[in-house]
Formats: sequence, C-alpha cells, structure tokens
Amino acid sequence: MSVAKKHHYVPQAYLRFFAIKVNSQYKLHVFDKSSCKQYIANIIDVAQKNNYNKVENSRFCAKPPMNDPLYYESKYSRIIEEKMPRIINNIVSTCLLTNNNSTVLTPKIKYELAKLIVVQLLRTPSARQSTFDLGLPVCEKIISETRKHIRKITSTQKKEEYNDVLDSFEYSKDVSNSFHLLITTDEERINSFSKVLIKNRAWVIYENKQCKVNPFVTSDTPVTMYDFQTGKCGISGNGLDKITTIISMPLTPKYLVALYHKNTVWGKISESYEDICIQIDEDRFITNQNLLQFKQSYRQIYTNGAINYYGGEM
Repeated sequence: MSVAKKHHYVPQAYLRFFAIKVNSQYKLHVFDKSSCKQYIANIIDVAQKNNYNKVENSRFCAKPPMNDPLYYESKYSRIIEEKMPRIINNIVSTCLLTNNNSTVLTPKIKYELAKLIVVQLLRTPSARQSTFDLGLPVCEKIISETRKHIRKITSTQKKEEYNDVLDSFEYSKDVSNSFHLLITTDEERINSFSKVLIKNRAWVIYENKQCKVNPFVTSDTPVTMYDFQTGKCGISGNGLDKITTIISMPLTPKYLVALYHKNTVWGKISESYEDICIQIDEDRFITNQNLLQFKQSYRQIYTNGAINYYGGEM
C-alpha cells in the first residue's frame, strides 16, 4: 500500500470548521496573497507539502525513533489532530449552552487547547524557517570551536578524519527540519509550554456576532502572535511568555480564542473576562483579527465564503 505524500501543517480536522461540505468533500474559499487570486479548493489540497514531515535518510539528520522516516507524521496525529474536533466542538457547545459571564474554559479544556495552540504554532513553515535561521549561527560557532580543538590533536590522521567530517557537513533544510521535528514534538516540552500559557495569560473566547457577513478567517499559519508595542507579527521576535505579545487563534468563523499576558493593561482588563465567552460586534476588532491572519500567513487565507482583501494597516 502506498503512503500518502501530502503532509498537512494545518490539520484537515481544523480546516473542516472553516469549510463547506459538498457531498463527501470539504471545500474552502482560498485567497492566495502571493498571486492575489481567490478560488475554491478541497481541504486535502491546502496547507500541505509533499513529505513535509518526512525525515530524510541523511548522514547529519537527527534520526527518528525506530528509524521510521514518517514517525513524526504519525505522532502529530496522535498527540493533537485526533483530539482537535472534540476540543473545538466542546468549546462551541459550551458557548451555545451557557449564559453570559458563565465559565466556558474549564482547566481541562484550557490545557488541551493550550497544547493544540503550541503544537500548531510550531509546525508551520514559518516556524521551521525560524528554527533554520536560529540554527545557522549556532552551527557555525560549534564548527569553529570544534576546529580549534582539532588543531590541538597530535595525530595527523585523526585531524584529517575529523576535518573531513566537518568539511562534509552541510547545514541544510533537511538537517534543520529533522531537529525541529525532534524538539517540537517532544511531549514534555509541549506540556511545559502549555503550562506557561495557562499560568501567565488571561484567556478569552470571542463570539463574532457578524460571522454571517464578516466571519473570522483562518490561514496556513492560524496561531497569530502580535506585539502590541512594536506591531511585529509572527513567531520570530515574539514569545509565549513575552508580555507585549498577544496570541490568538480562530476556532471557527464564529469563535476565536485570545491570550493576553496578565502583566499588561490588556491582561488586567481581560482577567475580568477570563475563561468566558464575550460577544463581539465591532467591525474594527473582527477586521483586525482577519488582518493578522493575512499578515502572518505563509501564503494563503481560508474561510467558508468570499474573502475580503485585507491589505490595509491595523
């Protein structure tokens, strides 16, 4: 049996919440910001790359467990993708059934949602590029320091052997990705990051009262990070515990979760709304959230209807 080559960096289980079901298929309205074109596509064909989570059998790549090149593709499914529909459906159902100012995010649901956010944040092409950029100077420094130690070796043969290894080393995307997959799917690390989000941030669920005419959109980089002081978007330059970083993720076209650091004015205000569902009917708030998706996206924006062009400034 052939193994599917398409590996999604945004799960189909999540994209279904923004799609329209046509017979047995789920279709999205897609806006491609590189071409400025809009079209309809099956969720199978978006937010994916061939062999994206496959570890190449290269000399310097970090070997996956059991030397299974598709180990991490299976692990993503196990640690979060299978749970994603239940987590989001539970939140939506609770929002629909509870009164205003009632708790929506229980400790258990918040913890599961935190893991979802962390995993999704770290699995995108933008996150991998950030890992590659950070790793390049580190590798150069390690190689330089190693060469200094090699010079002290008295055996000429050993020097040549070690230098040959260093000379053959190439810091490639395959090498960087293998270590990125190893580190970012480590469940202890995911749990640790999730606890930071829960401890230090006020969580709010927003219900979009304009969702029929102005829905929340999502993208191929659905977890947004925005520094409200510098205006910088994306994983590079922001952080899970950086106090000026606001983290948000649309759950459906109607619901969005936002996380504000408790040591900021935003966080102090949001603590009074923590863990509850707030109805929002402000064009500017909704449009700004969609603009964040546009700015931070790797390439594409997704929703269940025609997409406005979000090319303006916040």
